[in-house]
Amino acid sequence: MRTVPDASTASGIRGYWFVFNEEGHTFAHWVGPVTGKEEVFLDNRLVSESRRFTLNSSHSVETPHATYTLILRSISVKSSAIECTLLRNGVPVARAVARYESNVPRAMRIATIATVAGVLYAQYKSIVSPAISAVVLCSVVATSVAVTLSRGRYTIGPAPLQAQTEA
Repeated sequence: MRTVPDASTASGIRGYWFVFNEEGHTFAHWVGPVTGKEEVFLDNRLVSESRRFTLNSSHSVETPHATYTLILRSISVKSSAIECTLLRNGVPVARAVARYESNVPRAMRIATIATVAGVLYAQYKSIVSPAISAVVLCSVVATSVAVTLSRGRYTIGPAPLQAQTEA
């Protein structure tokens, strides 16, 4: 059983926690980005769970005074941006967005793409052996992943509701 944190948190490995406090209740929606598993908690009790690999999902939770719905929506695959909205009786009352922010310089991204393209071209023209191509490509991928993980970070925080942005 997962321990619900006090505030929203995001991690590419440990998952995303969207935590909302509303009308004396704590609603928490956990999403596992690798497994597709979702768990919804009301006041630290698991009330709904599913496993899906979709860009949108929703879970309804009944309380004595209202029906709450947590809607999860993928905003951007590129930045891993995910939005979670809490609705009370169909009206949005809170929203949070989690995203990955990369600090990898543009020149480094371009150099990586150019290197991979060059190695693939050289392999296609039989200029280098498959073994050398494999070693170079593995080195480039390993370096890119290491730099991306060390220079990027996940952020999560409240976001304005649609009505607030239109006003």
